[in-house]
Amino acid sequence: MYRIAVNASLDEVRRTRRRPLPMDPADQKMDGISVTMDDMGNIDDQILISDALQQVDSDFRIPVVLRHVADMDYDEIARTLDIPVGTVKSRIARGRRQLAQMMMTTAEGST
Repeated sequence: MYRIAVNASLDEVRRTRRRPLPMDPADQKMDGISVTMDDMGNIDDQILISDALQQVDSDFRIPVVLRHVADMDYDEIARTLDIPVGTVKSRIARGRRQLAQMMMTTAEGST
């Protein structure tokens, strides 16, 4: 069941990365749904995170996704991946660090 959640989470990250934005940022209304500039900023942030996450090593990306997307605790992640809890914590820390570096690099490249 956990493996299904992991795979589904990773598939969603990949799928989100390939999807075009549903509308032009200049459009304020689409099919009766009001979109604010704050919403567009959130979408931009999600795209930035998804792009950066794809560049994180899979050994670190998977625990990060399980922790923050699947909302699993450290013990559940350790059981799912069949690794010690200490290893889970260190991989999540390293994954977060890599993610932050990738996001900074991506943000600097887009400015």
